[in-house]
Amino acid sequence: MERAWSAVLGVFRVGFLRSLLLASVAVAVAVPLADRFLVYPKFSEFAVRDTEDEAIRVGRHVSSALPMGAGGLGEESITPDFVGEARLIQQTIGLMKPKVFAPSGKVLFSTSDRDIGEVNRHPYFLDRVAKGDVHTKVVRRSGKSLEGQIVDVDVVETYIPVMVDGRFGGALEIYYDVTARLERLDGLLFYSSLALALMTGVFLVVIVWTLGRAAAEVSERGRVEKVLRGNEERYRSLVDLSPDAIFVQTNNGITLTNPAMVDLLGVEEPRAVLSMDFSDFAVPEDRHYVAAVIEAAIRGREAYTEFREARLRRKDGSILDVEFAAFAADDGDQSVAQVIVHDLTARKEAERYHRMASIVFEASAEAMMATDAGNRIEMVNPAFTEITGYSADEVIGKDPGLLASGRHSEDFYKEMYLSLQRDGFWRGNIWNRRKNGEPFVQRLTISAIKDGNGEISKFVSVFSDITEEKLEEEKVRNRANMDALTGLPNRYLLKTRLSYAVKDQRTRPSNLAVLFLDLDGFKPVNDSYGHKAGDDVLQQVSDRLTACVRENDTVARLGGDEFVIVLRYIDDRNHVEMVTRKVMQSFADPFEIEGGAVVIGCSIGISRYPDDGTDAEELLEHADQAMYQAKHEGKGGYRFFSGGVATQA
Repeated sequence: MERAWSAVLGVFRVGFLRSLLLASVAVAVAVPLADRFLVYPKFSEFAVRDTEDEAIRVGRHVSSALPMGAGGLGEESITPDFVGEARLIQQTIGLMKPKVFAPSGKVLFSTSDRDIGEVNRHPYFLDRVAKGDVHTKVVRRSGKSLEGQIVDVDVVETYIPVMVDGRFGGALEIYYDVTARLERLDGLLFYSSLALALMTGVFLVVIVWTLGRAAAEVSERGRVEKVLRGNEERYRSLVDLSPDAIFVQTNNGITLTNPAMVDLLGVEEPRAVLSMDFSDFAVPEDRHYVAAVIEAAIRGREAYTEFREARLRRKDGSILDVEFAAFAADDGDQSVAQVIVHDLTARKEAERYHRMASIVFEASAEAMMATDAGNRIEMVNPAFTEITGYSADEVIGKDPGLLASGRHSEDFYKEMYLSLQRDGFWRGNIWNRRKNGEPFVQRLTISAIKDGNGEISKFVSVFSDITEEKLEEEKVRNRANMDALTGLPNRYLLKTRLSYAVKDQRTRPSNLAVLFLDLDGFKPVNDSYGHKAGDDVLQQVSDRLTACVRENDTVARLGGDEFVIVLRYIDDRNHVEMVTRKVMQSFADPFEIEGGAVVIGCSIGISRYPDDGTDAEELLEHADQAMYQAKHEGKGGYRFFSGGVATQA
């Protein structure tokens, strides 16, 4: 049943099959209906007419036996001979209740005695029979006769007028039993209708089955065509959207191409390449072998060729590198080559870039190191080995922390990592340690490399060894700020430190003192033993002075034989005097020089902040004045500055 419905539904999906099926159904329905409503009534009418004709013949035969008066049928017409004749005819041919009517409609004779004497005043009798027309009605079983009586058989009720000289002289009514005849007719019509219906049903089934098969074939063909169209559309879409150039070429040239091919060759539209040969676009030295590859695919000698490189000349004259592969295919009645072309320009550029990057990586004087997101070393260059002493095999897979010098705090490295996460890079100087344990300074740049999801996937570090540079900077800085002979701060650095100390005193009030020293008896050493001996003495003086003070105090050489001591965070004047005496005591021992020993002394002038000055210049000036006063008074002593006059301790 499901397949039958599927077949019917399939027929209805196809226009002309649907029309044919509906026409077949209409015929199948119309034939039985025509049989029932056209053929059957016609046969019935024919049977009734035949029965009516027979009834008329019988009636006329019966009426001929009736004596006829001048006024038509009357009581005198019903003779014993007529009655006998009527009953004989009734029994012989199966008449039912024949009646004889006078012109007035009165029943003169009937095989049913109760009907005799009744008058027929029905319109059919008065309007038709009385006017000379035969009136017939077929009354089926359980139906009503013209006189309103219920009959229990099929009858043909016929009224036959008896005419006398053209006038109505009465009538004869005959009930003719046609039950058997109509039953035979009904049976014949039933079986003929049944046979016709069966034939129509078989016809309809055959039609539906045939149309269903046709619909299935049409549907399948339509489905296949739809699939093919869909595949063709998808294939065309893929070809059009492909970033690679794709074209079809026959012996007559290119017949189909996609937009990428147009862009590749730099032409305005696809028509510019149609009918041309792909080899026409190749540079002269590649043209022959390109044509041979395409021809081999067209002729089917090679179903598929591997990608091969070639160079093409674009419309603007520029040369580009490509690789292409050809596929043998059939297009109806001819063989074609389907060709895919990759633009190698980007790849060639990338290869050149990577070769150059590799050369730079290997030849760079700066060390390079790449680590993964977990900070494990993946690769290093030769400069890394040269600077650190570690080979690639020794560090790959390890943490860069193996280079740590220990000079930087944990917070330093945390700040470095935060900078990489926040800014994507970190740049600065850092102390690390070589494989041999030697510390070195490197100028380091670390860059964070992110993947397509924005997550850090690698870190790339580039650094150079700037240890020598830093040492040279230190030397320059020392030459600018330190005394070359003694290594003590010079006048410039002294003033810088003293100015800072004064500012610091303003924020953290405490006592500050400046001791200005001038050596006594130093000039004779230079004159007698030479400048070399003098330099040795000055160096020993600087060592003894440094030993007399604390780490946060400053000992400086202004030049010649003048020294300055800055004492910070002192308690009171007594504290200053204690340090001063300690300094003078340090001169008690002789100074060793080449070839002997010498004894020298010193004179000291003292100024204090804020009593004797509020800035560096003022404090130095007043300490200098106090020193000269001490020297003037006999050397070998010290004086405090007080209100413009140096006072003796």
